[in-house]
Formats: sequence, C-alpha cells, structure tokens
Amino acid sequence: MGSMVMCCDVISEVALNAELIDSQVEQLVALAEKCGVNYDGWGTYYEDPNGEEGDDEEEDGDFIDEDDDGKRH
Repeated sequence: MGSMVMCCDVISEVALNAELIDSQVEQLVALAEKCGVNYDGWGTYYEDPNGEEGDDEEEDGDFIDEDDDGKRH
C-alpha cells in the first residue's frame, strides 16, 4: 500500500526581484522545517500577454502594496 500525500501551492504576486524572492524562499524553508513540511521549491505561473484583462479565476483585484517588504511570519 502507498502513502497518502497532501500538497498545495502557496501563491504570492510579487515583482521578479531576486532579493525579494530569495528572502521569501528563506522564510518558506524555515516555516516548512518548523511545521515538518517537505518544501520542494518555487516556480512561476505563465500569464498570457494576449489574454484579456480579468481572465483570472479569482476576483481579488490588482492591489499592490507598495509598503510590502516581502517579510512573512
């Protein structure tokens, strides 16, 4: 018999800024270790440059927090 595995995506919309992404990855790794979660890395989602505005499934708006320093938990 196999093992049960639960998985999820953690999604954050930020600029492609290496320092910010590195900082968030460090925070995720620390949180994953603390919670006993197997963190397998990050990736990006493709956005169709020819897609229509508002095609997203979620209706959370395009709010960008200018004061967001990327620090989580």
